[in-house]
Amino acid sequence: MMGRGLEKNMVFGLGKSGDAAQPAGGEIVKNTTAATFAKDVIEASRQVPVLVDFWAPWCGPCKQLTPIIEKVVRAQNGKVRMVKINVDENQTIASQLRVQSLPTVYAFRDGRPLDGFMGAQPESAVKAFVDRLLGEEAATDAAAAVEAADKALEAGDLQGAAEVYAAVLQEDPQNVAALAGLARCYLKSGDVARAEQTIGLVPPDKRETAVVASVRAALDLAKLAANAGDVSKLEATVKAEPANHQARIDYAMALAAGGKKEQAVDQLLASIRRDRKWNEEAARSSWCSCSMPGVRRTQPRSTAGAACRRSFFLEARIHVLGTLAERYRGPADLPQRIPFFPLRGAILLPRARLPLNVFEPRYLAMLDDVMSTSRVLGIVQPVSADSDESPAGKTVGLRRVGCVGRVTAYQELDDGRLAIVLTGIARCTLEGEAASPKPYRICTVDFERFSGDFIAGSGENDVDRQSLLAALKAYLEARQQRADWSAISKSPSEMLVNMLAIASPYEPEEKQALLEAPTLKARAEALIALAEMELAAGAGGSGSTLQ
Repeated sequence: MMGRGLEKNMVFGLGKSGDAAQPAGGEIVKNTTAATFAKDVIEASRQVPVLVDFWAPWCGPCKQLTPIIEKVVRAQNGKVRMVKINVDENQTIASQLRVQSLPTVYAFRDGRPLDGFMGAQPESAVKAFVDRLLGEEAATDAAAAVEAADKALEAGDLQGAAEVYAAVLQEDPQNVAALAGLARCYLKSGDVARAEQTIGLVPPDKRETAVVASVRAALDLAKLAANAGDVSKLEATVKAEPANHQARIDYAMALAAGGKKEQAVDQLLASIRRDRKWNEEAARSSWCSCSMPGVRRTQPRSTAGAACRRSFFLEARIHVLGTLAERYRGPADLPQRIPFFPLRGAILLPRARLPLNVFEPRYLAMLDDVMSTSRVLGIVQPVSADSDESPAGKTVGLRRVGCVGRVTAYQELDDGRLAIVLTGIARCTLEGEAASPKPYRICTVDFERFSGDFIAGSGENDVDRQSLLAALKAYLEARQQRADWSAISKSPSEMLVNMLAIASPYEPEEKQALLEAPTLKARAEALIALAEMELAAGAGGSGSTLQ
């Protein structure tokens, strides 16, 4: 159905064709030395995966394994290469790669060792190893194609994007990102029925991922907009009847479905300020959906852990930080694959600081790697608000938007924990997850949507600082809490807004909405509205508190 009338777009698999995979001179299997290792392995692995067989003439198991690897590699017809290196003659290379026993086989891809094994293996095990390696390669190709289609869709090329998504689905009918992308194409063309049919093809175990939830939320908005009626009539009704909450919410949903997200949020905030409790907080729930498609507000928060969260809020400090602008001037100054720390209820924003205590082995390993390389890692929330605070394994879905930061403070504690401070650089879109043997998650990212984050102080002049400070002061006074107003008054508006958003003790979906606010002004207005809602709840005797 999805590929009907669409030709397979050549963007899919670009640069990975069978001809490109063939080595010069047909050398699928070759010997190398320390002098030619960079060319034969590092550079060659940027085209196709390369298996490096470390062997020695005196090694009996090597004589058994090498012919098996050659047979399996030649059967792939150039999709993978084999390079043999005699460790007796090239001890420097073996030492650098920490080869401790023979035979040892490393798989290189994109200039780096990706996986490997030691000891003699049967042909079935070697074939399984190569198949897994090539499967990951195919997944990388598909991810690159989907990324290209996503950019085409954002640029308004619906037909071009749909062709690429369909091409990916011809190779992998259950590719979640491609199904979601094609559904978005149908949505943008106004074909809601086909969009719903397409997203319904997502496998049941993948339906809670962020990209699918985003499409479903957009579908919900489209249906609400269709039921709401004519936008101009709704606007006229709201102007004539400012207290008509249903009309205002219908108007906001229609605006959101039409892509006018900021105007929709403004209307919902106006409804919240007039009567927060109307229709079981319908405006607040709609605000979460419009601010961050794909997330529905959960039931009112429980009081479990309230003291801890309240303490975190009180201990947050507003600092005037040194800028990272000289080091990170744009996306080119950051790696495309970044380790991510999934953490429910935590967000990071540009040039603001997030203190973390790290104790889990997988994240201690991540910090060891990060500190020896770029010192850059990301923070992202899991999709489900009901998951563990930091879910184990790599199966829990991640939100589509996170933030990348640099470790700017690092301390080893006596009990084995690491105390770090992460300073935000820029928000990013998580495009996919990189295959990795590491115990932590590594994601490919794109900064295009948030390119303005690299400009320090962007949008500060648009922030209503006086209203923000008034809302903060009213909240603190209502709860008999104090703040260092001297430090706050000296803080730039960007730092003030972003640190308040990070320290704010709201639910995960509301924190995500603060993270994804399109401008600093929108984030400040959301903070004011949330504070006013909490104050209204306290005044109304509902028992809800800002935790």
